[in-house]
Amino acid sequence: MVYPWSKKAKDEEEPKDEIAPKDGEEPKDEETPKDEETPKDEEEPKDEKTPNDTETSEDSNDLILNILKLEGYRMDSGELFQAFREAGGEMQDFKEELDRLSETGKIKSDSDGNIMTVQEFNHEKSQQDEEETDEPEEENIEEAVVEKDSEKDDEAKDSKDESEEETAEEITDENASEESNTGEDEDIESIIKLKEETDNWLIEQLKSKGNNGGDDSLKAEVAELKDRVEKLEKIIKNYFDENGFPKSRNPEEVFICIKYLILVREWLKEAQKTVPYFLDEIVRKCGNCYAILSCSNKQFPLFNGATEINHKDYDIFLKNLKYKFSNKNHEVADFIKIKKKKFEFFIDCGNPPPNSFSKYYQAGCLAFELISNKQKIICNLGCGKYLSQKIASISRSTAAHSTLYINDTSSCIFQKNKFINKVYGNSLIQRHKVIDKNYLDDKNFYSISASHNGYEKKFGYIHKRSVIVSKKEDKIFGQDELKKTKNYSNSLNYFVRFHIYPDTKIVKTKAGNSILISLSNGEGWLLSSKTNNFEIEKNIFLGNKNKIINNESVSISGNIDKEVVLIKWEIEKVS
Repeated sequence: MVYPWSKKAKDEEEPKDEIAPKDGEEPKDEETPKDEETPKDEEEPKDEKTPNDTETSEDSNDLILNILKLEGYRMDSGELFQAFREAGGEMQDFKEELDRLSETGKIKSDSDGNIMTVQEFNHEKSQQDEEETDEPEEENIEEAVVEKDSEKDDEAKDSKDESEEETAEEITDENASEESNTGEDEDIESIIKLKEETDNWLIEQLKSKGNNGGDDSLKAEVAELKDRVEKLEKIIKNYFDENGFPKSRNPEEVFICIKYLILVREWLKEAQKTVPYFLDEIVRKCGNCYAILSCSNKQFPLFNGATEINHKDYDIFLKNLKYKFSNKNHEVADFIKIKKKKFEFFIDCGNPPPNSFSKYYQAGCLAFELISNKQKIICNLGCGKYLSQKIASISRSTAAHSTLYINDTSSCIFQKNKFINKVYGNSLIQRHKVIDKNYLDDKNFYSISASHNGYEKKFGYIHKRSVIVSKKEDKIFGQDELKKTKNYSNSLNYFVRFHIYPDTKIVKTKAGNSILISLSNGEGWLLSSKTNNFEIEKNIFLGNKNKIINNESVSISGNIDKEVVLIKWEIEKVS
């Protein structure tokens, strides 16, 4: 659109100082009077719509104000800026013009971010005040801001407190004139909001109006920015579940993701760019996942590819940036956590992830880890992804976790064909499914139970694990149950394995049905069973990334010769 007050010269004969036309009139070049021909004040009729010389000269330079009057007194920031440029305004002058008009009380912004003349703002405000008669007393002061002088007498008749009357009258007096410097706080808030919207005006223009009338390089920059924002949003939606947890179900990836998401967010802030709403949302959600799975020893439980990453320094970094995440829930991504004082218990009750996210997934269904006073007691083997392919395969087996398995078979079977893995991710030939998961927070104890069918198809048994954690003392009552669902002709054996954390001393008692565990911090724990004997076995630990550490594990084993097999065990602190 070409505006009559455009600063762009149409021809050499056009006068430099153009008088703003009246509303509804579009003067022709030859009819435009010169400054010296403008009638004086005393010669002008007393028509309020006819401006004097001073007013006309001033309005001719108020591009924003004239645009608003011509376009219906109201425009959002993107539309206003586009019109400003089309009228010959310079981009660097836009902010100065807005500031000047705001300071002089000629423009205001409503709650939706629309910019309008103060007359239109006051008119709309008065209409809203008439419709909303039952507003709280605090809003009556705001009503007084836009009331006309004729309404002051009516307001004085109201039965309000004297202090409220005086305050309302002061505000009314301050805002009665367009040239007043009143309402400063409100204007500042409007300008701040306007600046934020101006940063994003190009994207809004692309959504609403397309690329008409813009600079080519500017349009290219906006298109690239828009494309990057859309790609980031798409990646986030694809990578995380609805709770902000990576679909791989790897606790270590929570740490990696929150680290980079916050870096992106901080970069946008430093660059004075608008932070997309979805980025704020995923930072909050992923941060809460980070909080619930963070252990007191500043590490994460060793499930599904996690290693022993110490995040103590990163917690300090988050604190310095004033990020504070908390999660009082007991569960996230099918990991259940029980925490009381210096006692922490984690158990995996989840299903395998989608094939495209299963590259480092481990078959550790119903496995658990136990921490006391910042030191691990029972753990999982860890992940061998940084070592050989053979070690990596071993670390993914159910036997590498503190849970039950049958006949040296894992609860899910991994695809070994490299081509299929490359094309479809790290696909699974057989998947388990968790059923009947329950959690109970009782007055005296916590209770967790869950079952999975990972052995049903091949062996005809369902595995169920039940755990009760006492609230009064550091004691765990555990039970593994194998329930027959169909016949299987060959012999079956079960193994319940407990991986002991490195640098922990264990001793088998004479009775054979208990193991004394001595921690480096001086604590003593007893792993026992009233019906089964334990065996101590040589093992390895892979939690420390690139190292293979010699270690020990404890196991209970036996034959599966009944329709229902129960294996009971206890872990308690003894010193």
